[in-house]
Amino acid sequence: MHSAEGVLRTLAAEVENEDSHTTAHTDRVALVARHLARLLRLRPEDQEVAWRGGKMHDIGKLGIPHTILEKRGPLAADEWAVIRQHPLIGENMVRPLKTAGTLLPIIRHHHERWDGTGYPDGLKGEQIPLLARIVATCDAYDSMVTDRPYRPGRPLSTALAILKSGKGSQWDPHLVEMLIQEVPSLAELWAA
Repeated sequence: MHSAEGVLRTLAAEVENEDSHTTAHTDRVALVARHLARLLRLRPEDQEVAWRGGKMHDIGKLGIPHTILEKRGPLAADEWAVIRQHPLIGENMVRPLKTAGTLLPIIRHHHERWDGTGYPDGLKGEQIPLLARIVATCDAYDSMVTDRPYRPGRPLSTALAILKSGKGSQWDPHLVEMLIQEVPSLAELWAA
């Protein structure tokens, strides 16, 4: 690992540590992303990039005011506009790294949607890089089932229903099916 990337991972962890509810979020996203990449039989180097991208996907939140990140109620339109900048902020933070080339698509595109209504570029379907689609699906699942400052984690049945309803609109339908099939093994994966 390049030492500058290690520093950025530490900073990314600080974003998570600001809120005890989400301390392990990027760890879980990284583990599940690597697991799905392995199941897809991606090259070992791509499995590693999926893990690194899972750890770094929200690094751009370092550039978002804490008052917005920690807000307990619904965000106003102008606050959402600020939040939607974090993929671009993260991309700019990581770009100078020697190892950045493989991470940039994940960081930039993890909020794109399968139907093209995501951000920052409105990419659709397979225009969205595969590793970004993997991280997006894992990020969404973990965000649903874990406590957040503004709400408790949702029951597993609710999270699975949300994933199924977003299959083909928000997320890659194949990846949603894979993740749903793997849910029983995730607790074991996280404990390893």
